[in-house]
Amino acid sequence: MTLLYHKQKLEGLQWTIHQVEMDLKRSSDHPAM
Repeated sequence: MTLLYHKQKLEGLQWTIHQVEMDLKRSSDHPAM
């Protein structure tokens, strides 16, 4: 395991969290109900 590998993994995780937050915002703006 290299430091670069961990850095890329962390960035990927942060990007995934960002995508989820955007989806939550979008669904709260336009409720599915």
